[in-house]
Amino acid sequence: QQQMWAELLEHGSWKGQSWERRASSEAFPVHLRMRVIDREGGANGGAHVLVTVSDLSTLQQKDAQLEHLSYHDRLTDLPNLRMMELQLEQAIRSSDDPLQIIWIDLDGLKRINDSFGREQGDQLLAAVVERFQQVLPPGDLLGRIGGDEFMVLHRLQDSRSDLLTLPEQVLATLHPGFGVGAETITLELTGCLGVSLYPEQSRQASTLLQYAATALNEAKRAGPDTLRLYSPEMTETSRRRLELEIRLQRSLDRGDGLYLVYQPQVDPERRLVGCEALLRWRCDDFGDISPAEFVPIAEASGLIQRLGAWVIHQGCSQLAQWKREGLRPPKLAINVSSQQFSDPRKPVAELIRLSTEAHGIDPAELEVEITESCLIPGAEAEQQIRLLASRGHAIAVDDFGTGYSSLSVLSKFPIAKLKIDQSFIQGIDAHPSLQEIVRATLMLAEGLQIRTLAEGVERPEEMEFLRTHGCLAYQGYLFSKPVSAADYGALLAAATTAAVPATASQAATESGGAGSVAA
Repeated sequence: QQQMWAELLEHGSWKGQSWERRASSEAFPVHLRMRVIDREGGANGGAHVLVTVSDLSTLQQKDAQLEHLSYHDRLTDLPNLRMMELQLEQAIRSSDDPLQIIWIDLDGLKRINDSFGREQGDQLLAAVVERFQQVLPPGDLLGRIGGDEFMVLHRLQDSRSDLLTLPEQVLATLHPGFGVGAETITLELTGCLGVSLYPEQSRQASTLLQYAATALNEAKRAGPDTLRLYSPEMTETSRRRLELEIRLQRSLDRGDGLYLVYQPQVDPERRLVGCEALLRWRCDDFGDISPAEFVPIAEASGLIQRLGAWVIHQGCSQLAQWKREGLRPPKLAINVSSQQFSDPRKPVAELIRLSTEAHGIDPAELEVEITESCLIPGAEAEQQIRLLASRGHAIAVDDFGTGYSSLSVLSKFPIAKLKIDQSFIQGIDAHPSLQEIVRATLMLAEGLQIRTLAEGVERPEEMEFLRTHGCLAYQGYLFSKPVSAADYGALLAAATTAAVPATASQAATESGGAGSVAA
């Protein structure tokens, strides 16, 4: 205070922060403004001073609240990602004790918010947090780092035998179900977890977080209720996906590298009843890339919309070309990804209409193959599927038996054909369990007056079983591999009966046809 008074008397004013006491003796911060208004007895005499006092306690409380909010989640008051990274950095600086970074992603919160409202969703989140905290050991830190994402900093024991113990316990907390809504409906959430390790995998907090995120992405690709421990191979895989994504976009921009092949579909007498257009990609830097690899990349990156539009246009263009050559191709089937139905800017039904009209294609000549996920009641695809059927397109369900369909759903949609997945066909003559599944599917389709086609038929014994039990259309290497447009045109021109020659498979092999994985 002596310095304050000396400065005041020397300069005539002073301002700054200080502490005062209330009547209750409680100390509180203040901001002082002091100004000399007159002096007594010259410079060394007394003075009258005007003092303005501002109470800073409320302002400092607000500052503290803002500081807290910048590092914590507003809803749960858990540390946010910024705070979790700071805490991880502090733990790394203070100790070499092994740590586990667990990144958690929940599935199903959006549908609860949409169905029951945000308040019910917030209550559910609070219940999730409570369950997580019940299984976390003392000293572990739980944070909420996104709308449906959480993170745990877990101190490991010396043994590596418990690396997945806590992550599995965290995942298990989601399954007793949660009460939601006024009627206390019990719903189960699912989740995926990615795990990284300190100091084994890195000593950098940012790198450890990146590794945990990479492991989480791998878990999400594997499906619900999956956890993955980070490995260096995941980074290599992630980099390859990114490189392929960049090159796939380049191929779409330049219009090169992508092409269609066509796999014949036949009846028991090997007569052509149609063909399926299958997408292929030859990358300049990596060679031929399997659709099983590049299609998921397109779906994850959003390129599937452009890719699907290219397939529709190219398929219609080729169908028109065959007709101009005087050929009479039977129905052409094209695959449509479920994600294509979710783009409001370019509805797939409209893309197909524009393309068929531009190339003079009768809708009856173009079959649209969808996945079972499109048949979920209330899905965005339903209206467009009905519109396509009303225009004359046959709707086929691809890979039937591997997805979500039910008897009631099949009866409510305008489905013309079920394509029985090849996993049920290969070796069917020697596996009674597969026989029962396929027999039941064929009876179901017959009862609903839906045609059937078996995929992946490779052996005469498989075809004979299918023919005997009422499946009268087939697709597979027994008849032909996918062939080029020119080779398929040659098949059409080979005979007026449009029968697939016995050498079709050989011709396809010589033309470089790839496996039957649909786009």
